[in-house]
Amino acid sequence: MNNNAEVKVTVLITAYNEEEKIERCLKSILEQTYKNFEIVLINDGSIDSTDEKIKIFISKNSAKNIRYYSRENKGRLISLNEGIFLAKGKYIAIQDADDYSLPNRLEKQVEYLEKHPNIDILGTAYYRLDAIRKEKYIRIYPETDKEIKKEMCKYIPLCQGSMMAKIDVLKSVGGYNINCKDAEDLDLWVRLGNKATFANLREPYYVYDLTMENSYFHKKYNFLDRNKRVFKLNCKAIKAFDLPKYNYIICFLRLLYPYIPVSLKKILRTKFSRIKEKNFY
Repeated sequence: MNNNAEVKVTVLITAYNEEEKIERCLKSILEQTYKNFEIVLINDGSIDSTDEKIKIFISKNSAKNIRYYSRENKGRLISLNEGIFLAKGKYIAIQDADDYSLPNRLEKQVEYLEKHPNIDILGTAYYRLDAIRKEKYIRIYPETDKEIKKEMCKYIPLCQGSMMAKIDVLKSVGGYNINCKDAEDLDLWVRLGNKATFANLREPYYVYDLTMENSYFHKKYNFLDRNKRVFKLNCKAIKAFDLPKYNYIICFLRLLYPYIPVSLKKILRTKFSRIKEKNFY
């Protein structure tokens, strides 16, 4: 990054006990083809060797575009909000510490947002390495604002870790709801309502590495509780996006989802939603 240039993108990374994967995450950002970015990295009170590994990585890579903050544990949502208000970029890209981005992710997202100034929040398709369900596939979400908002009454049609957004849009609602127990991304989209315009890139530029050990969401809440929470937000999405009332029926069907076999879930996801999935090996 040219230190004399205005920062275009802030990549926000929050980490808690990510000693195994934080270096991979940071490496994937420093190797981006797009260079006008900074990294705001918040170590949220890790009790493993995350802090040590981050310091060594920054030192070895002479990473002057990383602003690193290490403090006591306050929780992921508070950390995300701190990062949003520390950001200097026009755009903010969320990067989960246990995942990684492909080298051209930032380039493709900035290019799209500059060409489509009406878009506020942009996700991408992604590689899903799902050790919990023992599946590997590319997940492709609907691409247009109309399709994305329509699908929000069924599931979460935008991968938070792949998101790049206009910083002012996130600040306009105060960032994330720190009282949200989980599904904080869907909660944010619903609170933004029709004040924001969404899009997804069809190509995968992000790798979602999902294991029970590294998933805060899966460790803290059992599957039924998670689906109840998402169900409530799906219902709120109907009002927020002015969707037809018959969608409440679809919301209620989500409560049956935990009891469906994994093999059948994939069929239902692709048949009754705009999700597309391609296996890879």
